[in-house]
Amino acid sequence: MRLGIEGCLTKPFLEKKLKLLTKQTFKYNMKEKLYQQPIKASSSELTSVSELEQFGKDINKIIQDKLADDELNVAYVSENLKMNERTLFRKVKKLTGSTPAKLIHEARMRQAKAYYENQSFKSVRQLALAVGFKNTTRFSKKFSDRFGIDPRSESH
Repeated sequence: MRLGIEGCLTKPFLEKKLKLLTKQTFKYNMKEKLYQQPIKASSSELTSVSELEQFGKDINKIIQDKLADDELNVAYVSENLKMNERTLFRKVKKLTGSTPAKLIHEARMRQAKAYYENQSFKSVRQLALAVGFKNTTRFSKKFSDRFGIDPRSESH
């Protein structure tokens, strides 16, 4: 099941079992496709869409306000939004298709790139600390992987 196997038939198998397993797999896959479709708001759903927009604003504010703090993590965000981490995960996934941890990381990377382009800091260490990374080497690797630019290079 960890590998994605949804059922098992042993030989000799009954035709009924094969049909049932196929039918269940098909239903499951249809449900998955349904949940992966983008949200389409009808007039009755406008409240929930506006709630999602407000949630997006709230989470972005929390992340931006604490971006330089290396203690910023999913637990901190969920605590400040007064919801458990599982609910936070579901809402962020619904809103962005990403996870809260990836959302935090991406916000840090975008801010780092803005600082880098504006030459806001004289050293990579200062830049890393400004976006919540204690480890300069790890920051440089993540930055380079994300943008294809080595932040330690002088030409920017």
